[in-house]
Amino acid sequence: MWTKKTKEELIKEKRKRRFSLTFPLITFFMVIALYVYTDITGQVGGQLPRRTLTWPEIFDDLPRIVTTAFWIALIVFAIQILVTKSAILRETPNSKLCLTCGKVLPLSFTKCECGGDLDILENYKWEERSQKHIKINEQEASGK
Repeated sequence: MWTKKTKEELIKEKRKRRFSLTFPLITFFMVIALYVYTDITGQVGGQLPRRTLTWPEIFDDLPRIVTTAFWIALIVFAIQILVTKSAILRETPNSKLCLTCGKVLPLSFTKCECGGDLDILENYKWEERSQKHIKINEQEASGK
């Protein structure tokens, strides 16, 4: 059965559609940490160890490390924006719900065949009725 979403549910859905800086920032700091780790240990993947760098050499190399981390984080952020935007475009309203009979109709309709008013389907959610709920309604209908 169709029920109207609460304001909290609608706000929660809008928050899911936003993109945040969390993932790009994590990427930024992880790239810096990996660069520093590989510079200290001298190991890169499965390759033979190369010459290790001292802390002063790492600090001298810091502009290159930060610049590389920034560009990688920027690429991750751009990909995140593209994925989020495409998901939002797919979620544009394309159906309406008849408030009288519950029929789902295309967005182009203004009235249902039964004469009922239409509302955008995204404002509603489908809830399965449990057996307990059905029994309570049957008892209320029979007058118990």
